Amino acid sequence: MVTTHTDLFRWTLLQSGDVLQQIAAANDAPVVPPPDPSAGIGLRYEAVDQVTPLSPPEPSFCPFRAAARQFDYMLGTWQVHQGSGEGAQGTASFSTDLATCLVEENFSGPGGYEGLSYNTFDLFTLQWIRTWVDSQGRRIVMRGGPDESGAMVLQGSRPAPGGRSVEVRITWRPENANEVVQVWEYSTDGGTSWKGEKEIRYTR
Repeated sequence: MVTTHTDLFRWTLLQSGDVLQQIAAANDAPVVPPPDPSAGIGLRYEAVDQVTPLSPPEPSFCPFRAAARQFDYMLGTWQVHQGSGEGAQGTASFSTDLATCLVEENFSGPGGYEGLSYNTFDLFTLQWIRTWVDSQGRRIVMRGGPDESGAMVLQGSRPAPGGRSVEVRITWRPENANEVVQVWEYSTDGGTSWKGEKEIRYTR
């Protein structure tokens, strides 16, 4: 059985300069909004001059769960090329954070273009979730996981002209320890058919 869980987050700037964060959630039902911020119910953020370290966190499951390490072959720094591998188009750096639960990507390309992605294995859906945001204001959220060959295959949708949406599927296929091929495919019929658009090569 699949259950849909919805979260609602609200941040309110208070007159004091503090920020009040309120959270509401629901399973398979409309979310009931949190009370009015004037009630003061929620988490209060206060500006501080010095950060006080917290006690060490509980051990993370991520280093010991094989599925959470399925994207580790991308860790490191890569030259990014179009198709044939000739002519460097940019640099991508992949690293882990949050006790290896997060694979973070930083991309720098021509003309000052930059992109950032967060990739994580979701324990509840048993899928990888990727959120990409770039310096041109574009964003896409993708889901998926490895195929039978071990290539990472993630899919999501992005807006298109005329109020339509386009399905985007990206595959990362390791050729060897120092080379990964990334293939982009698009679908305008909800995933019934796919058209290959471009191939990108990562060289360590």
